[in-house]
Amino acid sequence: SALREQGKLDEAIISYCQALQISESAEIKTGFAQCIRNLYFTHEIPDIRPLVARAISEPWGRPAELANPAISLIKLEPAIKLCLDRAVNAWPARLSLQALLGDTGLHLICNDALLRCLLENTPVCDLELERLLTMMRRIMLDAATHAERSGLAAVDPAIGSGSPADAPAREVLAFYCALARQCFINEYVFASPGEEVAQARGLKDRLAAALAAGLPVPLVWLPAVAAYFPLISLIEGKLQENTLLNRSWPDEVAALLVQQIREPLEERRYRPLIPRLTAVADHTSRLVQKQYEENPYPRWIKLPPRGRSMTVGAYLRSRFPVMGPVSMDDSLETGGPANILIAGCGTGQHAITTAQRYQNAKVLAIDLSLTSLCYAKRKTCDLDLRNIDYAQADIMNLESTGSTGSAESVGAVGSAEPVGSAEPAESAEPAYLPGLAGRMFDIIEAVGVLHHLANPLAGWRKLLALLRPGGFMRLGFYSAYARQNETAAQQFIAARGYKSNPEDIRRCRQDLAAGENAVRFRQILSARDFYTTSECRDLLFHVQEHCFTLPQLKANLRELDLAFIGFSLDAETAKRYLKQFPSDPSQTDLDNWHTFETANPETFTAMYQFWAQKRS
Repeated sequence: SALREQGKLDEAIISYCQALQISESAEIKTGFAQCIRNLYFTHEIPDIRPLVARAISEPWGRPAELANPAISLIKLEPAIKLCLDRAVNAWPARLSLQALLGDTGLHLICNDALLRCLLENTPVCDLELERLLTMMRRIMLDAATHAERSGLAAVDPAIGSGSPADAPAREVLAFYCALARQCFINEYVFASPGEEVAQARGLKDRLAAALAAGLPVPLVWLPAVAAYFPLISLIEGKLQENTLLNRSWPDEVAALLVQQIREPLEERRYRPLIPRLTAVADHTSRLVQKQYEENPYPRWIKLPPRGRSMTVGAYLRSRFPVMGPVSMDDSLETGGPANILIAGCGTGQHAITTAQRYQNAKVLAIDLSLTSLCYAKRKTCDLDLRNIDYAQADIMNLESTGSTGSAESVGAVGSAEPVGSAEPAESAEPAYLPGLAGRMFDIIEAVGVLHHLANPLAGWRKLLALLRPGGFMRLGFYSAYARQNETAAQQFIAARGYKSNPEDIRRCRQDLAAGENAVRFRQILSARDFYTTSECRDLLFHVQEHCFTLPQLKANLRELDLAFIGFSLDAETAKRYLKQFPSDPSQTDLDNWHTFETANPETFTAMYQFWAQKRS
């Protein structure tokens, strides 16, 4: 840890590797993940690959933050680097298996455990690797279409069960299933020429017909179809569901079916169980709701294991060691119950992290999108968390007083609830529970939410009315300085007339990455959000957004009578600020920060994230 703090990363990583050989404690695993987080390897370190794969799959940290280390290690393999160069040089043309991979490339790619692990657990955020994988998807489709000639026509679930002769086919099948899972994770963001989509649709029809007739199917058909369409689109009632789910499949295929059929069906069954706290009546709210119903945001797979929970007071003092004049309720200092509202919880990653962070936390998480809430509820139940309630609500309709309905009357997510029949309940309406019946919160968090309202300040006031005196707010607003690249890309999108549908998003991504545009928009291409459909839509195609400057936020804080506590920042940025403004040890002077950001527009990486307190 000391080596990492000094920036001696090679030595730190080697020490962590040695430590893991001695003791695989949670502390060392977490430290290793933090050490390599967002790191880009330029050279090999002995024994690092299997540890990175484990850090992603178990996981020891957030898989998205471990994607860069994995991608950089994969690209250091000379044979794979050669395949990447071929794919990039030929793009947008598609290469044959032989032209792309040569004599040994398929074996290397299919046997790369780190690559398979990456594909299964987090979006691949790298343009070169995306282009290679896009070509591999076409190769898989061709192999499936002509399964008999490709040697992948096996229908026996025991393929690769022990015979050395079967092993290559099993390795190829495992890679193809991992590639299909990646396509589902990124919501089919890879470029798809029309004739390729038509070929995939034809294979999907053949698969559906064979399943309906009860016929055996080549195993490779399943990942080939799943790489273009979610397999749940094959389900037309219990017959096909049972035909697919009740068969015995190799583990790789079974995992694919869990991802693309079992889990989506489970989310559908939660729809009638999510209560409604308010109607969604505001026009802008309805537009935003439509976007996130179509593209729930963000799509995530795993979170690291729960760390040690702490009191609210302890957490804030750990983040802001030199806090200004902040009064803390005794209950929040000593670990008493902390009532928390997550406004705009999306798919649950934020709510789950918050619920695990604080001692005795009781969380109400609300969102416009029922689809996002169902994803959040499934993930919360998977983790057996019992201190989060989810509800559909519009911030613009929240009131601190009102009806007899109350968030606390809603059944806890972790309680034993029936999941309903095998039939999806898409048409079911959630129960209507108006108002919050005077419930007040100790903490309200709204990160990346208020700037999507028609009137952000009005929405901020709605939330503030639900915060008790002395309570805390954690907020996030787009920075006009940090969003300059996104603004330029949005102007490009408007000039070209792209729509926010999946086809135009895919087409736009390719145009942004082509020729001179790739240089102009290189920062967009390096953004993690560029690499999935929902996140790219949120990044560049949002139906409503506002950007702010620090003078604006300073005026808003003064108008709302909120005390600014501090920004959530990386340690290096905080050090640089303190070096320039040593007379502000609490780092709370927003005029100074405005000066700092003006000279360093990348300071806040798109969004101001900060804490504030409601004055008693």
